Amino acid sequence: MQVARHKLPEDLLIVDELPLTKVGRKRLRDVVRGKADSVEAV
Repeated sequence: MQVARHKLPEDLLIVDELPLTKVGRKRLRDVVRGKADSVEAV
């Protein structure tokens, strides 16, 4: 089975744990989109 090239992720971000609050999810989203520098505050 093959996966289409456009379905493969360009980057992979590994975090220790996923955010549990709306603020944390927004911060993680900003990091992924390049609008923030680090995930330390997530």
